[in-house]
Amino acid sequence: AYYLQKTSCAPAPSPSFMILDNKEVIALYPKAFDRDETILSIKHPEVVNMYADYFDSLWANAQKLDRTKVYDLIEELKAEL
Repeated sequence: AYYLQKTSCAPAPSPSFMILDNKEVIALYPKAFDRDETILSIKHPEVVNMYADYFDSLWANAQKLDRTKVYDLIEELKAEL
């Protein structure tokens, strides 16, 4: 998981997704730019593999946080809201 720092201009919405049995991707694009949220079901094997590779890359490059830092980060994010 990650978060984006607030900036003066809104970033493009980032999708959330889940991979089901390496056969299907459910991608959720949040409500943004005055449009309703969009949910996609994708079963094309090459596209599913692309999402799986992306997930593997994120996981491989993730940094483990200790609990204290996680709680501090949550409090920092709450204060920004």
